[in-house]
Amino acid sequence: MHEAYILYPPEKIPVQIESMTGFENKLILGTRQGHLLMYSFEPNQETNKLDLQLLQYDKNFSKKPITQIEAIPEYKLIFSLSDGVVNVHDYSRHGFPLMHTAQKTKGATVFALDIKKSKSLTGELIVLVRLAVAAKRKLQCYYWKQNTLLEFGNDIDLNDVPKTIAWNNNHICVGFKTEYVMYDISGEQPKKIDLFP
Repeated sequence: MHEAYILYPPEKIPVQIESMTGFENKLILGTRQGHLLMYSFEPNQETNKLDLQLLQYDKNFSKKPITQIEAIPEYKLIFSLSDGVVNVHDYSRHGFPLMHTAQKTKGATVFALDIKKSKSLTGELIVLVRLAVAAKRKLQCYYWKQNTLLEFGNDIDLNDVPKTIAWNNNHICVGFKTEYVMYDISGEQPKKIDLFP
């Protein structure tokens, strides 16, 4: 039988995991206690387990559970959602220092990142990072520039609090309890597209 994936169960991790993200050979865990852990991992073929090495552990990352985390390796950044606010941290430095807090996101329940990579005429890698945040019954859009999240476009009023959101080019798909809606944000005003009219 074909095995698409090999399961490598990690050794016991002594925390309650609330959120996680992975990139390259790194694993970042956000906990219910507000701790943040970063591991490097290598599959061990002999024991059929992951060899995890703890790189950083910050017990004071947040006072509340870290409900969502995403990493951007090109900028060495972690976007985290804790206590209803989106924060940006530098994972390359000890203690995950805070780079930016998006205060307007207070009340956020979920976020999504859109990462576009391209090469400039000089061959330099350009990385564009956009962020969509569901805060209460609004959808907010930001972009990352010079270590700051800057708003773009107007907030989009929503009928309910989203359960999930995802980017698709210049569209943001919003998932509610009973329906999905797409918003085209390529123009000056966002345009709502009902997926199942």
